[in-house]
Amino acid sequence: WASKPQCTIPNTTGSIDLTKTCNINSRGKLIRLAGGLLLILVAGGLFVLILLGSVGGPWAWVATVVLLASGVFGVYEGRAGWCAARALGFNTWF
Repeated sequence: WASKPQCTIPNTTGSIDLTKTCNINSRGKLIRLAGGLLLILVAGGLFVLILLGSVGGPWAWVATVVLLASGVFGVYEGRAGWCAARALGFNTWF
């Protein structure tokens, strides 16, 4: 069976305690993971459209990079069980 993911991300910086602890439940993890994967797929689709010449310009590249970065961060949040918005004190509905 797969091992349970760790809910504490260790501090590797040395001087400042940046240890992250789980602040979302399994439903929040699933939503963030699925949303992140969806954003990565959309970024991939946009990348293909850029390569085919259907979409062009620098803003298309910016959108692709932003979508990809957001998706990767969403996958990280889902896997780590840690939400940046919740860590900043915002309440999320999921």
